[in-house]
Amino acid sequence: SFEVVRIKVKKTWIKIFFIYVIHLLSFIMDYSFLYKNDRIANILDWVDPAYTVQFFIIGIIGCVFICSQSLKEFSDNILTLESLIFLLANVIFVLGITQIGAFIGDYEVNWVGVMNRSIYCLVFVGIAEEWIYRGFIVTQLEKILVKRNSIVIISAAMFSIMHLPSFLLHTDSISIFSLGYRLLIPFLMGVAYATIYLWKNNLFVLIVIHGVYDLIEYVTFDRWYFVSYGIYWVMILGYILYCYKTREQKTNII
Repeated sequence: SFEVVRIKVKKTWIKIFFIYVIHLLSFIMDYSFLYKNDRIANILDWVDPAYTVQFFIIGIIGCVFICSQSLKEFSDNILTLESLIFLLANVIFVLGITQIGAFIGDYEVNWVGVMNRSIYCLVFVGIAEEWIYRGFIVTQLEKILVKRNSIVIISAAMFSIMHLPSFLLHTDSISIFSLGYRLLIPFLMGVAYATIYLWKNNLFVLIVIHGVYDLIEYVTFDRWYFVSYGIYWVMILGYILYCYKTREQKTNII
C-alpha cells in the first residue's frame, strides 16, 4: 500500500542522514587537542582521527547490511578483468607522474613515502569515503528516487558539503572564489563517481580513482601538480565515456 511505501522511504532517508550527519560531524570537530600531548601524538602518529570515525561508520553500515540484506548490493562485479586493467593503468599513471616530477624537479623520489601515502589514500580515503557515499548513500537513494540524475545531484551535493568543514576550520583567509572552488571540485567529483557507480556498480574502480586523485597532491608540485590533475581528469572523463558506451541497458538513464 501507499502507506507502507511511505514508511519505507522515510526509514531510508533516516538511515542516509544518520550516517551522513555522523560523518559530517567527524570533520566539523577539531581534533587538534589530541596532539597537544606528546604521548598521544606519538600513539596517533599519522592516523587521522576523522578517518577513524569513518571506519566506525563503515562498521555501522556493515552491520546494517549483514543483518538486513546482502553486501552484494555494494558491488557485484568487483575484481573483473576490466577493473584489474584499470588498476594497472592507474599504477602506471602514478609511477609516471612521480618519476617525471622527480626528473623535472631534479630530486630523488622517496618511494617508501610514496608507498605509505598510497596505502593511506586508498584505505583511509578511497575505501572509507567510497563505501559511505557511493556504496551506501547512492545505493539507498536508488531505492527511493526514480530519476537517476536526482541520485547523482543529491549524492554529489552531500559529498561536496562534506569537504567544507575541514576547509573552514583550517583556512586562515576565505574568499568567495576559494569557497566556491572548494565546493565545486568535490561536487564535480561526486557527479563523476556517482555516474560511474550507477553504470558499472563497481566500488573497486572508484576506490582506485579516489585514492589516486588524492595521491596526486603528494607526488606532484608546482605546475606539474596542475598538469597531473588535468591529465587525470581526462582519464576519468575517458573512463566515464567508456562506462556510458558499455553500461547496462536500464529504463532510467541520466
